[in-house]
Amino acid sequence: MMFLYDPLSRDDSGIRLVRFHETSGSVLDLSLELRHASMSETSYSALSYVWGDVSDTVEISVNGSSLKIGRNLHAGLEQLRENGVRDWLWIDSICIQQSDLDEKNYQVGLMRDIFSNADRVYSWLGPSANKSDMAMDFLSRIGPIAMKFEGLNIQVRDEKVIAYLKNPISYKDSTGDGGDVLEYARFIHDVLHEPDLRGKTHTHRGLAAGIQSLMERDYWHRIWIFQEVALAREVLIVCGTKTMPLDIHEAALKVIHHCHARYRFQGTEMRDFGKGLRGNFSYNLATQTRTWKLCGHEIHLDSLLYHHMAPTDRTFYSATDPRDIVFGLLGVTTDNDLLGIQVDYEASMAEVFTATTRAFIENNGRYRGSYKLDSCVPKEPGVDELPSWVPDWREMGEKWNLGDLINMSMLFDATPGVTVPPVVTRTSTDDSLGILRRHGCQVDIITEVMQPQKEVSGKDCSVIDLGNLDPRVRSICEFMNLGPEIGPGEDYIWRVLLAPHWYRRINASMSEDIATLIRNIMRQSPIDIDILTPEQKAFIQDLRDFWNKPPKVNHISAELEDARRRLQEDEKLFNYDRTLFKTTKDMLGLGYNMVRPGDLVTLLWGVMVPIILRPRDGGGFTYVGDAYVDGIMHGGFLETKPVHKEFEIY
Repeated sequence: MMFLYDPLSRDDSGIRLVRFHETSGSVLDLSLELRHASMSETSYSALSYVWGDVSDTVEISVNGSSLKIGRNLHAGLEQLRENGVRDWLWIDSICIQQSDLDEKNYQVGLMRDIFSNADRVYSWLGPSANKSDMAMDFLSRIGPIAMKFEGLNIQVRDEKVIAYLKNPISYKDSTGDGGDVLEYARFIHDVLHEPDLRGKTHTHRGLAAGIQSLMERDYWHRIWIFQEVALAREVLIVCGTKTMPLDIHEAALKVIHHCHARYRFQGTEMRDFGKGLRGNFSYNLATQTRTWKLCGHEIHLDSLLYHHMAPTDRTFYSATDPRDIVFGLLGVTTDNDLLGIQVDYEASMAEVFTATTRAFIENNGRYRGSYKLDSCVPKEPGVDELPSWVPDWREMGEKWNLGDLINMSMLFDATPGVTVPPVVTRTSTDDSLGILRRHGCQVDIITEVMQPQKEVSGKDCSVIDLGNLDPRVRSICEFMNLGPEIGPGEDYIWRVLLAPHWYRRINASMSEDIATLIRNIMRQSPIDIDILTPEQKAFIQDLRDFWNKPPKVNHISAELEDARRRLQEDEKLFNYDRTLFKTTKDMLGLGYNMVRPGDLVTLLWGVMVPIILRPRDGGGFTYVGDAYVDGIMHGGFLETKPVHKEFEIY
């Protein structure tokens, strides 16, 4: 007989709990007892795990009736039973009637309280595999020692640690107050000389590969664990037959990260430490969220779903039901009242993503890192069922930073002093229709767009000759009608291409000496080092220091060639998905490759950079991305007293 659910009481925050029920009368290998309880009056633990393939199920017994659960959950329950766990457990897929959307909405809304009130949370990473036992044993061994030094301000005392690592035998602390640091340095020295982490290649046999594999498990990017881990009083990691408190796990990983990222370079005999570990092996957004929560920090929803950091080799977050990418975080975020997002499983994925993105755009301030309208990378029509201004948050979890924004460094404000009107009145169908209503003004109409050229190899770029220029430079020169003569009249072109990422160094206020150097570098013109001015040499040095990668030869000629190469390469890298465009008023801008003649350059109140919109046949506009437009990035266009209007963006 299949298990049937009885309704939950909502008067006393009712939940269901299960525990292992040993019985010889069941033909099924796993038997659970289930009961209803008041969350506030019951002691229980919770299980955090990956659902996995929902079609791959195993039958268990619940109160004598059969219930199908996922295979990974089944393995986790068997391991907990083997470990002697006798707690009452809250397990979402069993304790929530998944087919009852009303109950599901209610219980998901209680998740914050459910995990906050649990005595502990068991984090089931999965069965042993790929040297996970070796990794768990090592982390368990060094973790408690690492915990002793959690309170040390290592950054302040780092010089002493490095001095010890360079010469541990004769090291002397002249200040006499570094006992804890000395003990820490000895500990770091021992970790760096751990035999199983030395001289290994990235194979399936090494400890480093075991640690890397452990951190690449699907568990770490499952969206629900963000709040399950962050809210828990105590977290116990379970991987195969091995267990470890999460705090010890994190302390051990932090030490290994410091050794791998910094300390191993302090001696040639330590450089082979941790081969097989990727540079970001230890980064984990779920445990980072727990750290923020324990420190009392504000946790904004967009800070979890969106921020710019170096991408890892693994997914940041994912969910079986894409709506859970939003719903699964509401229990741990602190801006829910401001955003007004509610758990509603009757809403479609498109409606949830649209409402979430709208809330970000309408409520977030102009601070660096927040999600704004210009954060959205445009997409070709028809690639998904989402509005043009709404990102696919599933892809954001896979790829994270999907583009280089014009205003990444928050150096531009094309609409200064403009009072943003109250939220534009919208209809009840705006989310389902995907409409975003914004006030602003039209700046101009795009008339020409530079078509990207295919790369051509084997060209000699040592002289100014349009036939021999780098393909991209040649495309730029042809689009802007530049001849072989180089002069100040073209400075605005290189400013448009470079300013979005180099504005502090390359802008309209730079001197003629610097402007001359920039145009010669970008045109790939020969530069006589003997006539470089002191200001130009200082600029080259400044670029070298910015990259923090000095050339192998410390000479001005080498520095110049290094600066030339890096500046040209960076322009291509940062603008790989962008192109130049011209407007009816002879403005020059840089937008996404999607821009077309007929698109509008607009300023939208509350957005600090120009936005490109494309008129739709049926009325309204399609979002085509942010843009840099020369001459209007600091409010210059507002001096023309433009006509205000409302834009409906689909």
